[in-house]
Amino acid sequence: MKKWFAWLAIAASVLTLSSCGYNDFQAKDEATKAAWGEVVNQYQRRAD
Repeated sequence: MKKWFAWLAIAASVLTLSSCGYNDFQAKDEATKAAWGEVVNQYQRRAD
């Protein structure tokens, strides 16, 4: 019973930590897309 509880606690902590990493990855991805949009915008202004 104690081993089962230990494995359950480890699995819960891994899932919790991995979701934090996923959210951080998504935030950085959105920031990168926004910055690249600004680059494209500046090139478009120069072309006009």
